[in-house]
Formats: sequence, structure tokens, C-alpha cells
Amino acid sequence: MSILQIALSTNASTAHRYWRDAWSAEKNAEVYGGDASSEGIGSNLCLEVAQHTELTGDEGVLLAPLQHLKSLVDHQCLFDEPHALAGRPSTLENITAYLLSQAGACHSVTVAETERLWCRMTRESASSVEMFFRQGPLTVSLRAEVDPLSGLAVSRASVLAVLSRQFGSREVLIATLKKEIKNFKSARIDLGRHEYLLVHSDS
Repeated sequence: MSILQIALSTNASTAHRYWRDAWSAEKNAEVYGGDASSEGIGSNLCLEVAQHTELTGDEGVLLAPLQHLKSLVDHQCLFDEPHALAGRPSTLENITAYLLSQAGACHSVTVAETERLWCRMTRESASSVEMFFRQGPLTVSLRAEVDPLSGLAVSRASVLAVLSRQFGSREVLIATLKKEIKNFKSARIDLGRHEYLLVHSDS
């Protein structure tokens, strides 16, 4: 029997922050860039859980774990006691790792901070996360371990600096992605008319 992957998603409003109390304001700004804030930021997160199953149309098994995860972050301040994330940066990566640890039998958890930035963690690769960046017709994914101090897997500024450039050809774009983005894994380029070009780090 074929194994299928089913997924279910919901939204959650939360307060979190890209900030480490042990660092100076200058150090926080250097690491987190424009996201650095000692007072925190508000985000409308999109939470998605996925699970492998042999049954079709079995999304109902995901409803309880998804609602549980939502209850852990929805309308909560993640950087204040007594929340489990208090005391460490409540970055997108740390939020995703925390929710996977609470997701029961779910195979993966994906958390989107915006339509342009989301993070996925799976049971098979619980020591690393996959980050997704979308800029115009281009979606780039990177896989990396989360730094325990900053709570980041990759510098947002370094990736966006590359994606914001103008490239003369598709070939130059692909070569630049592989050369300049650390931990580059894959990219999907929207060619229009529902056609996409998939590029992998080893291709």
C-alpha cells in the first residue's frame, strides 16, 4: 500500500523576539539585523503539521495535534515566563523546533513567519531545519543546524542580499546561489504559466 503525506494548517498570533539578553544592543543588531528588538515583535504565524499515512482523506488525525500546537503559541508572549521559550531567542527556528517537540506522532512541523519566510523541521532531521526564502518568482531553501546562542540557522540579511540582485540570465542566478549562499540546498524559479525550474545544490 502506498504511503501518503497529509498536512493541515492553521494561524496563530504571537509575540516573540529576535534578541538575546546576554548580548549588547549592538551585538543583537549585528546578528539579527532589522529584526532585533528587546521589546519583541508581533507575528501572525501559519502553523502546518504533516504525517505519513496509508489512508486517503485522513486529515482528521492531525486536527488534535494542530490545535494543541496552536494553544502553545496563540495569543501568547513567547519570551516571558512561564513560557517554555522564555530565556532564549524566540526565533522562527526555535519556535519550529519547540513545536515539533510537542507534536506527538506528526512527521514534520512548518511555521511561516511571513509569506516570504518559513521554516520546516522533520523527525528524520531534528538536528537541523530547512529554511525557505521567497523573493519574487524565486523560492530558495537552505538546510542548516540552528546556532544555540542566536537561535538562527542562517543570516536573513546574507540571503536577501543575494536574492535582491538583478541577474542577467538564469545561469548566472543559479551559479551565484550555489557560490554565495551558505548551506544552499535548492531553488524553485517560477517561469510563469504554472511552470517551474527546480535547481538543486548538486545539479
